[in-house]
Amino acid sequence: MILRTINRERLTLISALAVWVGIWGGWITYGAVGLTQNAFYLAEWSTYLLDVRYGSMRLAPDLIRLAVALGSVAACMAATTIRDWRLRWVARMLVIPIGLNLLPPYPDILNLWWSEGYGVRFIVSMLFWVGLAGCLLVDQLSSRVRRVLIVAFAVGAVISAVSGFSQLQGPFSAHYATIILPGWGLVLFWVGLVAAIAVQAWTLAQSVGRNQKGSDVI
Repeated sequence: MILRTINRERLTLISALAVWVGIWGGWITYGAVGLTQNAFYLAEWSTYLLDVRYGSMRLAPDLIRLAVALGSVAACMAATTIRDWRLRWVARMLVIPIGLNLLPPYPDILNLWWSEGYGVRFIVSMLFWVGLAGCLLVDQLSSRVRRVLIVAFAVGAVISAVSGFSQLQGPFSAHYATIILPGWGLVLFWVGLVAAIAVQAWTLAQSVGRNQKGSDVI
């Protein structure tokens, strides 16, 4: 049982690391034109697409950023499995560059959520920073509540990433006259989140099962 717990903790940390690496990896890669964009570049450069700038896909870049924010918070929560609180917060500080990239540029950031062009981006970035600070509280919660929160944020990240990428895939494919497939960074991001969801959900299910057996015995 102890060995299984250790393996789950390691798998949780590995999945969190996969999410972190995946954010910086290529979400769109196409060697023929030297096109390689991580999550931040994809969100930024997609704003130059006519479908995004003048069409109905204006929220697509912010869906990519939302996926990054939610996935990062889920990874920070998963770092609770690191028993030494100092190492835990060192690991969490690794996501600070992610939060900085999510912030709107200066001076638009001073307009907060009232900014016409960056209001949604500001809200997404604040979700990240509040989530990171909220890990102070999460560390004090029961393991079951933490697992539920990790699953919730990870599921939200997967949905946002799939929705954002699926909207942008068509315009990018049309622009380069070829089908643009998900890059290795996006795939790693998805795999890390799905692994985290699976581990946490399985552990929750086993916990509920043990409690149910205990109540039956009583």
